[in-house]
Amino acid sequence: ETDIASLSSFVADNVASTGSASVTVSGAGFSARDYSGSVRVGGTGLCVSPCCVLTLVRSDGGNKLYEGGQMAAARVCYEAAAAADPKSALAWSNQGLTYLHTDSRKAMNFFRKALRMQPRFPDAYYAMGSSLFQQGKHDSAVANLRMATTLQPSFVAAYNNLANVLV
Repeated sequence: ETDIASLSSFVADNVASTGSASVTVSGAGFSARDYSGSVRVGGTGLCVSPCCVLTLVRSDGGNKLYEGGQMAAARVCYEAAAAADPKSALAWSNQGLTYLHTDSRKAMNFFRKALRMQPRFPDAYYAMGSSLFQQGKHDSAVANLRMATTLQPSFVAAYNNLANVLV
């Protein structure tokens, strides 16, 4: 087993020396296979090939896992992305999204952390507004959704959620 920070560091070094990386994940809804040289990501049941991680870890793969409903696997990718780049508002916000429907307090903590990293990050305001709406905190939801649309006037999803709160 290895921790996320060590895995991210290993992958960053590998990418720097070889110029490429890819990720193979097993468990949590993926077919179980024995990947030679793979490492188990602490407490997750996921194995990640050490010569690989960048695409999946950094967002695209995590987003695909998230969209496929694989929250635990997506969370591992986003945790690794945050470990690799602790100032990434996107990585922190994405972690919050994986908790949106199961632990709103934890989700909000990740969204706040994203906003500490990037105070004008519309995605985090949108996510906070959506979470607050689900919690029945309509005034706070409106304030966050309005901030998201102010920062990104073309943010259609934020306008949709704002309309839902105001109805």
